[in-house]
Amino acid sequence: MLDDIAATVKAAYDAFGRIDVLVNNAGFGYLLAVEEGEDEQIRTMFEANFFGAAAMIRAVLPGMRAQRSGHVVNITSVGGLVGNPGSGYYAATKFALEGLGEALAREGEKLGIKVTSVEPGPFRTDWAGRSLRQTQQPIDDYDASARRRRASIAGNSGKQPGDPARAAEVIIEAVLSPQPPLHLVRGKLERLKKISTHGRNARYGRTIRLPRRRIASARLWSRNP
Repeated sequence: MLDDIAATVKAAYDAFGRIDVLVNNAGFGYLLAVEEGEDEQIRTMFEANFFGAAAMIRAVLPGMRAQRSGHVVNITSVGGLVGNPGSGYYAATKFALEGLGEALAREGEKLGIKVTSVEPGPFRTDWAGRSLRQTQQPIDDYDASARRRRASIAGNSGKQPGDPARAAEVIIEAVLSPQPPLHLVRGKLERLKKISTHGRNARYGRTIRLPRRRIASARLWSRNP
């Protein structure tokens, strides 16, 4: 993986002379209860969702630091803000990427390097379709929680309200902004308000505490896709 990353970065410099924006978008979902987790599958997902993104960031930082400018965009997830039944391990990868991005934003602030964590809700991508991985050995005790949510997500594939093309336009707007947000929540904001402003997940009946800076970003960049 590291050799491929180095070759890709070199090819970009050979073609364009510099790298101004890195978008970390690779990843996939693995839905199951925490107890149902399989070590190999968990580690494979972490490699794609977190370690691969971290390696890409390390590869472009020397050039961005030298030119005193650059923007790292990490596609995380609303699942990087709150863990829900059936997506504990997926959420863990996105929480990790969120934390990495926040640390990098502070480290790069004086170096001209900006960071945006994009936190999409349900979008019409292949995430919930053929790329989604699920447990092959479900435990009946989790039928009412993890299994129900897995079925709902898979059944809604292709019907999600979010438009990926519009989301891409808003990400470009954010990157071109003189003051881009650190957190960019995307999706139908009326659906996300339960999480981002009221701080409560109505479906699962529990309180969610989110940093005010994330709520502010959600309100600032609140154009629906």
